[in-house]
Amino acid sequence: MAILDYALILLLQVVPNQVSPLGPPLIGPGGSSQPPPVGQLGETPGLAPAPVSPAPSPLSPLVPGPLDPAIPGGKPPPGYSPPLLFAAPSGPDPAVPPWIKPKVEPAWQRLGPDGRMWFGVDVAIVDPAVGQHLQGTVSYPTGVQVPVIVPQAPLDWTAMPTLQLGYHSPGNLGDYAILWRMVSSSGQAPFLVNNLPTNTTSELSLNVVDLDYISPNMSELPRWYLGYTLGARYGGVFIQSISQGDYIYRKASSNFPGGGPHGRLDASRQIAAIPGLYAVGSVDFAVLVGNVSQSFAASNYVNGAWQSGGYDVSMTATVPIIRADIGITYRPPAVERMSFSVGYVFEQWWNVGTIASSTADLYYQGVMMRFGLDF
Repeated sequence: MAILDYALILLLQVVPNQVSPLGPPLIGPGGSSQPPPVGQLGETPGLAPAPVSPAPSPLSPLVPGPLDPAIPGGKPPPGYSPPLLFAAPSGPDPAVPPWIKPKVEPAWQRLGPDGRMWFGVDVAIVDPAVGQHLQGTVSYPTGVQVPVIVPQAPLDWTAMPTLQLGYHSPGNLGDYAILWRMVSSSGQAPFLVNNLPTNTTSELSLNVVDLDYISPNMSELPRWYLGYTLGARYGGVFIQSISQGDYIYRKASSNFPGGGPHGRLDASRQIAAIPGLYAVGSVDFAVLVGNVSQSFAASNYVNGAWQSGGYDVSMTATVPIIRADIGITYRPPAVERMSFSVGYVFEQWWNVGTIASSTADLYYQGVMMRFGLDF
């Protein structure tokens, strides 16, 4: 027991003196009770201590650089231009469909700053018709009163020319135009009048003059043109039917000259599949106020002599007019100042020969062809 007590006392005195302040001693195969010596970095061959920069203070102000103009206070040096981040491609973008690309209006819709003149020529082949029930009463010198009712012979197909001269105003403020249109036709047919055979000849003469302002394109949609026309119209219509036989003669005629306001709505749509091709259409309105003058004449061969008489009457009348046309227009891309059109046209005049129970209306329809030129 004395020996064990002595060994324990010796152990307690030796172990505290062997503990390293850097940690526990290495334990393991080849381990030593003492830690290996730690030398300075500068004492190791080939290595040098790296300089240590002081850490920036989080409260230090951010100073803009010379090429950082986005930060207030940053100024680029003279002559500096930033690189283009989104450069415009050269040429058309094939990924953009043609109907989304900006519309390039043809020459007839681009009104130059100096203005320019233009003219158009229409030639329509139309089938006019007069729905007339003209009637009056004629007195012979003998005191006999004869009712005059003359039948209407069918009118022939005829050409309807239209001339239009206009001016494109500067600054895309619209156009000013004058238009003249005329229709002239006649027809013959056999009729029985008062149970007597006759040959009836009917005639029609129509003249129209318009003074208009034409608006520029009012549409924001690509490939569309929408516009209106406002102005004044003068119109004159003459209708006459004459029935003549060996023993009878009858004549009834009506003449209307008048004027009033005129308006039109126009629309066109570019057809993308064929450059220069447009679908076009318009609706035209007018109301004319004028004087209807009617004339009646009658003759009968009685007892070897002709007996004749006449009768005239006039009255103020209001004549509504409507016209519509639809078709296609082609403007050659190489010569946009020229245009060619073909389509269908319809027009009707109401009360153009109406006085009380004596009435007459006019309408026509047909194929229209047009040529236009800007200069």
